[in-house]
Formats: sequence, structure tokens, C-alpha cells
Amino acid sequence: MTLMMDDDISKHLQIIESGLEEREDKVWMKENIIKAWLFCHEQRIRFIYGRTMEMPLVLPSGLCKLSLSSCSITDEALAICLGGLTSLRNLKLEYNMALTTLPSEKESLTVSSSVLLNHMLMAEGFTVPLNLVLLYCKEPSVSFEEPANLSSVKCLNFLVCEMESLPRNLKSLSTLESLSIGCCPNIASLPDLPSSLQRIRISDCPVLKKNCQEPDGKSWSKFRTFAGSTSTNTKLASLDLPLEINEKLQAPGNSFFLNHNSTSLSKFAALLEYFAVAWSWHLLQVIFLMACYGTKENCVYCLCHFTAAASCQNLLKKQGYELRQLKDLNELGGSLRVENLENVIGKDEAVESKLYLKSRLKELALEWSSENILHLDVLEGLRPPPQLSKLTIKGYRSDTYPGWLLERSYFENLESFELTNCSLLEGLPPDTELLRNCSRLRINFVPNLKELSNLPAGLTDLSINWCPLVMFITNNELGQHDLRENIIMKADDLTSKLALMWEVDSGKEARRVLWIDYSSLKQLMTLMMDDDISKHLQIIGSGLMEREDKVWMKENIIKAWLFCHEQRIRFIYGRTMEMPLVLPSGLCELSLSSCSITDEALAICLGGLTSLRNLRLEHNMALTTLPSEKVFEHLTKLDSLVVRGCLCLKSLGGLRAAPSLSCFDCWDCPSLELARGAELMPLNLAGDLYIRGCILAADSFINSFFR
Repeated sequence: MTLMMDDDISKHLQIIESGLEEREDKVWMKENIIKAWLFCHEQRIRFIYGRTMEMPLVLPSGLCKLSLSSCSITDEALAICLGGLTSLRNLKLEYNMALTTLPSEKESLTVSSSVLLNHMLMAEGFTVPLNLVLLYCKEPSVSFEEPANLSSVKCLNFLVCEMESLPRNLKSLSTLESLSIGCCPNIASLPDLPSSLQRIRISDCPVLKKNCQEPDGKSWSKFRTFAGSTSTNTKLASLDLPLEINEKLQAPGNSFFLNHNSTSLSKFAALLEYFAVAWSWHLLQVIFLMACYGTKENCVYCLCHFTAAASCQNLLKKQGYELRQLKDLNELGGSLRVENLENVIGKDEAVESKLYLKSRLKELALEWSSENILHLDVLEGLRPPPQLSKLTIKGYRSDTYPGWLLERSYFENLESFELTNCSLLEGLPPDTELLRNCSRLRINFVPNLKELSNLPAGLTDLSINWCPLVMFITNNELGQHDLRENIIMKADDLTSKLALMWEVDSGKEARRVLWIDYSSLKQLMTLMMDDDISKHLQIIGSGLMEREDKVWMKENIIKAWLFCHEQRIRFIYGRTMEMPLVLPSGLCELSLSSCSITDEALAICLGGLTSLRNLRLEHNMALTTLPSEKVFEHLTKLDSLVVRGCLCLKSLGGLRAAPSLSCFDCWDCPSLELARGAELMPLNLAGDLYIRGCILAADSFINSFFR
């Protein structure tokens, strides 16, 4: 991945690395690791098949032992490699992630002499396999004396050969689909090619390369005839030619496509990907060509089985990358992600995509990566099909929803709705009927969200992440001066706890937690900004950005954070209107991260969630205790609890009464009192207990702590 590193790949590699370092075996962790690995693996496969020059594995024919481990070798490369190893006794293949199948019994034949090949062809009952390779052939000329017996050959390779010309009767190979010529410096021209040929690849053949160039190359007319075919059986030419030739091949009017009438659809999709990566064609251009030249069945297949790549349109300010490319692709199915919507100049251009007509589409992601003033107009024009089951909006910069998100019955069966990095929205779409069938709701990085009402009654999975202006508090807690000051007094004790936490790893984990909360504090303090708060926020921000770990810097950061935290607590408890978190009783998954929820608000919220299985509480700085035993007794299905970065949490409350809890993670909660060991732990904890970044008393491991 060092050859193709970008932020997405780096992020997924970090997920894999950090997840594999964890000792506990959690369902959510397993899923995250697998998803991240699959993402990176997809990038690896695209990179391998996107190369512009072949690299066969050519080994001496007398090889007896071969071991290939943790390297990238494709199915065909392995088949060709093994085809000539007649002396091979031991073969070991380990961790080769590009392999999907082993060579078949008669998939490949490798010979080093055309004379030998012709003798084989004349043998009674001999059948040539699908792949034929001439390797290290030293004969100056090659001919096929019995071309009729080559009727089964679909792939023909000439590798590291000294011949001066290709077989003149190559045209008689009636089923040949792929021709590869590599490291054959003496070959100067192309013979007549069979009409069945769909792909030709030439590399490291300087004379032939020169003769295939326009306008004076001796073989240019044949190559041009082949590459420029406009028949229904359009073909693919993949040549190691200069950039200007590739540009000509990609020019309008030239069709480079797989013969979809005689080739499997899986190969059809694979070669589309090759186009997109190796020739830098944008994937949507490939889909556009597929819609023009391919069949509807091909289109549907590729969009269902090639979703990760073929469903992404990365809009650029250049011809061929506009939204109108989607206009006539009404058979589009599966999922579609449209990026860089800031490059769309207005509603009219967005309407040209005609997304609303794509009734086969199941999942849609609309993404902006920078600001402009037209977000609302563009989103208004990107009206999706009512049949959609999943909608994601990312990077949207407007405080108003488009009209179609205000129509109460617009979606027929929208099951998943996600808002990510939508910085100006203050709430969900106002009409509860719009999301009536929604079972999964994700709200990530929506910093101006101030209320969470109109939740779907059938919701089973809810995640609220980094919404610092959402403050859940009960009417009973409003204006309680004594309670508020008691919480602030307890926070003073946090100075020494944070200092101890800082010492463990030179402040690495403490800095991480404080940086996450610093972002929340900056947003929250916009509601109550004064000079003192601004000054303390600057101390936190500049201190956390410094790489060195100085004692005075650590103390200044902690003191500044405590000051801002006190203002936060006073602000939350000083509100004049309650805001309870009322959730549907059928909720199974709940994640609350970097939002403000008080002890009583959490207890009341959890009290009615009898179907809850997984609960995550992260970076919630207003929490000081978990709910009582009475609340946990009713959570009969709760299987997993994760508490992370809640710096002011002092008590696990009645957690020990949770009847079915099997996994408990507690990270970076330095205020938590764990001195009584087994008295605090769930009675039926049967799975994993993971404690990190918490302060344990010397006797914490006494009295059957791990019973």
C-alpha cells in the first residue's frame, strides 16, 4: 500500500492494525477488521490488475521445489508458470491473496519448441488446453501445421522468444480470444488476426511497438482495423504504447470492449475494471460505454457484482465526469456513490442525472468534499428514486433540507438513513412519516444538531457521534445548583487522575482523548463564548498539537481543560428546558459518542430498552455514574457494553445486575472507582473483560476479581 497510499487506505490499515492488537473478541470489532481488510484487498486487486506491463513468472523447467508465500500472483500467471515445470515435486502456496483458483487439469500448456508442439498436435486424441504458452522458443520462425487441432485455445502467449515473426496462419485459430506478446524483440509485425480475438497485449517488443504506431507503422493498419472495430462484437486492445497512441485509442469513435456475446459476464466485469485502472478511464465512462455497447443484462450484472468500483462517480471539472453521464443509465442497480458534488454548478445540472428514474437502485451516497453556496440547489436536483432502501448524505452544507426530504410519503421503504459531516443541519427531517420504515439511523459529525425528535418507531440501530450541541437532561436535573456544583467539585479530583494517566505512555492516550473532547468543547463553547473560555481553548489546542511531552505543558493542558469542562457542566445544568432521550422500545444497538447526556437522562433512556443488545458510551463527559441495578435488571438481552473516554465517570452503578452481559470494555475512565473488585463486576460476565486506562487500587485483584 506504500505504492498507492491515500487517506482512506491509511485509515483502514489503522483499523486493521489496532483491531488485531486488541485481545478481546467482539462482534463489532470482528466486523470492522473484516470490512477494513476487504477495502484494502480491493485496492490491492485493482492495483495488481491496473498495471500497464505484464510480469510473468518464468522459471527453469528443471525446477523441483517451489514455494510462493505472501506475494501477488494471478490465476493465469500461476497456470502459465506451472505449465512448464514438468520436474516439480513440491509446491507450496501460502498467503497469496490474488489467487482465486488453482490451475485446472488441462488449463495450460507451456512448450519451448513449435516443432514439439506440432508433433503433439498430430498425436491422436491430444487436446490443447485453453491456455497455450510458447516460452523460451529459440526457433527463428513458428508455424501451426495443424491449426484445426488448436480449436480449443482461447489464450495464446509468446514469452521470451527469439522468433522473427508470428505464425502466418494465426488467423485460422477460430476460438482465440486473447493474444499476449512479451519480451520478443525480433518480432516486427502482426499477421492477419482471427475475428474471434478480443484482447491483444504487447510489451517489451520495441520493433513491433514502433510498427504499431500511427501513421507509418507497418502494422498500424491491421491494429487500427482491430482496435477501431465498430461492430457489435467490439474488442479490447491493451498495448504497451506511448501516451499519444493510448490517447488515440481512447478517442471518441474507438470502441475497446470485450466481446460480451461469447465471454462470461465475470470476465466482462473484470475487464471493465482493467479499463478504469490501467487506462485511467473513469469508471463512469466505462459504465457509459457499457450502456451504449453492452446489453442490459451485462449492465445489471456489472453493477451488482462490481459495486465497489463501478458505482462511484468522482465528479471533476472536466468533460466526461459530469452528472449527466448518468442520464440514460436507468437500469443502474445495486449501490451508487457520487463524490465531489461541489463541482456541480447548479440544480439544472443535478436534475440532468435523472436519479429519480433509476428504480433498481437500492443504495445511494451523495458526497461533498468542500464548500460552495449551491448545496441545497444541488441536493434538490438529485431527487433519488422512491424505491431506495439506503440513503447517505455526506459533507452537506446547508441548514435546510431539500423538498423531497420534506415529503412525508416520498420513500416507499427507506431502511437506512445516514448524515455525516453535515455541519449546518440542526435536526432530522421534520416529518416522522418520511422515515417510517427506517430501522438504522447514523448521525455522525453533525455539530449543529440541537434536537433529536421524530425518531422512527421501528428503529433498531441508532448511532449518534460527535453532536456536541445535543444535550440530554431531565426536568428533575434542571437548575439543580447543588448537584451541578457537586459534579464540578468531583471534577477537581480529575487533575491527579489525568496526570497519572498521562504518565503511562508519555501522554499518548490522554492526548487522544482530550483532543477528541477539545473538538466538542470548541463547538459547545460557541454558545457561551467569552474571553476566558477562548483563552483556555487556545491553551488546549496549541498544547495538544505540540509533540514534545513537557511537565508544564501537561499541567497547563489539564488545567485549561478542567476550566472549560466546568463551564460545560454549568451550561448543561443551567438550561431552562428538559430534553430527555426517548428511544423506540425495540432498539437493539445504541451508540452515544461525544454528546452530552446526564446520569438521570441515561437511566431513563435505558429503562425502556428491553431489546437492547449492544451499548456504546464514548467521550460523554457529563456522565458520572451508570444507571442503577433496577435499570440493568430490565436489560435482559444486553450482551455487550463499551465505555470509553468518559473522563468523569466514577461509578459503574448497578452494572453487576445485568443478567446476560458477556462482554465489558472499559477504556480511559481514570475517575472510575474499581477498588472493590468483584463487587462491581457483572455477576454473569461469561465472555470478555477488558480494562485499560483506568486506575486500579492495589487490592483490586483480591476477592475473586476474575471469578
